[in-house]
Amino acid sequence: QAVKGNQLLPVSLVKRKTTLAPNTQTASPRALADSLMQLARQVSRLESGQ
Repeated sequence: QAVKGNQLLPVSLVKRKTTLAPNTQTASPRALADSLMQLARQVSRLESGQ
């Protein structure tokens, strides 16, 4: 159950960031690149956790 809780946390963070997507897209391409890198790190953490 603890593992499921940890896996749900990044999902909620991703959903929160996607709600800000329209604003960040107009901000700068670098902001999008940074968010992509953060997502990649979260995915790698989940895969290494399993």
